[in-house]
Amino acid sequence: MIRSGLRPSFGTTLASGVFFFLALAASAQPTTATQPEGVTRAPPPPEHSAEHQQQVPEEDFSKLTLAQLMEVEIVPTQLVDTHAHARGEVMISYRLMTMAMKGNRVGTSRVEADEVLRAFAMSPTEMSMYMHMLELMYAPVDSVTFMAMVPYKMLSMKHVARDPQVGMEGHSAEEGGFPERTTGLGDVTVMGLYAARTSPWSQLVLQGGVSFPTGSVDEMLGDRRQEYMMQLGSGSFGLVPALAFVGQAHPWTMEARAQATFRLGMNRHGYRLGNEYSVSALGAYKLSRQVAASIKAEGRWFDGINGADPTLDAAMEPTMNPSLYRGKRVDLGFGLTLHEGAGGSKGRVSLGLEAGLPVLQQLEGPQLEVDWYGAVTVSFAR
Repeated sequence: MIRSGLRPSFGTTLASGVFFFLALAASAQPTTATQPEGVTRAPPPPEHSAEHQQQVPEEDFSKLTLAQLMEVEIVPTQLVDTHAHARGEVMISYRLMTMAMKGNRVGTSRVEADEVLRAFAMSPTEMSMYMHMLELMYAPVDSVTFMAMVPYKMLSMKHVARDPQVGMEGHSAEEGGFPERTTGLGDVTVMGLYAARTSPWSQLVLQGGVSFPTGSVDEMLGDRRQEYMMQLGSGSFGLVPALAFVGQAHPWTMEARAQATFRLGMNRHGYRLGNEYSVSALGAYKLSRQVAASIKAEGRWFDGINGADPTLDAAMEPTMNPSLYRGKRVDLGFGLTLHEGAGGSKGRVSLGLEAGLPVLQQLEGPQLEVDWYGAVTVSFAR
């Protein structure tokens, strides 16, 4: 029998790292220059006047209003979901995300398909995921932004079987295995964001959202339902809270973030997807007025599935066993953001590129392991 164990200290270790990042950022407050004796400065002009905007240098973020800050900062596309917009601003973005999974893992060790087939009749060999994400954001006031995220998923998985003559829908399980595919709308998420300025150079961002069960959980392969990870949605509502700290010390932008997804109730097929948790730290460096580079470390851990779909045979293959979906992963990603436009009535266009790979995977498997992921984002704000 294939077994694996998970050590509970993973979440504590990641949380400690994020809190250390927060403490480090809080201790790095910029010093304030003293004013020579006998020198009296004239009061500054109104902050929204053209004269004020001309007098504020690009590097002096402490004197910028949020609207002015939007004109000079480059927001990495990895930070789009945390970014507070200026009052009245609307942003629309399109993001193409992809993830490649190949080979199985138990705990931290790779296992070959032949070993998986000693315990199961079939074994997954690889899976690819493409997701088109449409995001809409609107800020009624400077400190509040509302957003909606609409995903469209394209999933594909290959298998091999213990009996080389056994397949699905007439597919042979020899050489490369037989494929499964699903395509369609995923679960839509609606969120609200509140940004509280904690200092002239930092802000605390509170987020809360709801995911709606708009994705299908009825995808079929022949006369049976497809396994849990090939379904397009969760089949139940979810709560999505998040907390982030964002600090800026030109030309750097830093973020520490924690987020969770809590699934609410069983779906109509008798199961509930596991809760998911993540913590991350990001650093971005502004290379020029139009370009920023970023690096991001993110830890994720996910619970197993509660309940089970009675039509799926857990002994058939690992992806049909609801107890084999627990695990944890640490990803390291790199990004590049290109920015054009001054914002406001002129609009602002951004192009973001991101790629990353796991540096740690410990899975309650056998489970397919992630090889790499990538994303391309195009956004327009006005």
